[in-house]
Amino acid sequence: MNAATTSASTGTTGLERRPASEREGRGSAERSPSHRPLRSKVTAGALVALAVGGLALGRFVFLDGGEDGAAPPSAAASPADQIATLEAAVEADPDDLRSHQLLGAAYLRRAAETGDPSYYGLASRALERAEEIAPEDPETGVVSGGLALARHRFADALALGSAASRANPDDPDALIVMVDAQIELGRYDEARETLDRLLGTRPGLAAFTRLSYFEQLHGNTARAVLTMQEAESAGASPFDRAVAATFLGDLRFGAGDLDKAEAAYRRALDGSPGLVLAELGRARVLEARGERAEAVEALSALTERYPQPAALA
Repeated sequence: MNAATTSASTGTTGLERRPASEREGRGSAERSPSHRPLRSKVTAGALVALAVGGLALGRFVFLDGGEDGAAPPSAAASPADQIATLEAAVEADPDDLRSHQLLGAAYLRRAAETGDPSYYGLASRALERAEEIAPEDPETGVVSGGLALARHRFADALALGSAASRANPDDPDALIVMVDAQIELGRYDEARETLDRLLGTRPGLAAFTRLSYFEQLHGNTARAVLTMQEAESAGASPFDRAVAATFLGDLRFGAGDLDKAEAAYRRALDGSPGLVLAELGRARVLEARGERAEAVEALSALTERYPQPAALA
């Protein structure tokens, strides 16, 4: 990983580190005309594009670390609250390795929550600083693997996760990165072995969501649904439960059960208001029911968050 100095060590504030969309007030009336969303241009095709982009941002959200893993400092805190706490920590001590690692993970969760890919750059800078502080630390490798997954660099993710697992064979977070990468690379036999190791090490939210996805890919929809229900119940924070509920909604939607899909998406939004994956899911339900105007309205609200919606793709 290339060394770079993070904003913490150059004296910038937490506000300055955040995406320009948050600093400038993306929803304000002062947005320039070129950045103003055009509701009339939101179509069913946009629904597909946004859904694909949203899933790309959200599929690899859970690092779900234990006491010594990559989880944020407070399981009950929202990603935004975690970021605020950790930005303050690295501001106070630019050489705090653990806080930089956790900050990188929190930025990834925030990207999944908001659908804003600019958080990937922030995560990268936090991890570059962690690498400067302690080169080749396995925990930095784990979170870097999560970032590689989010960017669909699956071979890189597998290499990072495998290296971290060799350094610390008992680290379930490294197994999480490995199984995600193996599945996306089509290495299903290896993924099953890694998943079994993960289930034996930490049978919780992260393991259950991945087992559900594995079952779904192999046509076992009923088992995938049951396992995702277990994942939702195992979530330690409202955000984690909301993402699991969203994935459950996706399974219900794929099976054609629009009522149960909508219920899952609403449950997700109750737990994490504004969760982009759940909002996309609700819009898909509306579209499937033939409620085109309502679906367009829901998508219009989403596009207001994106001056350049193509960034989602």
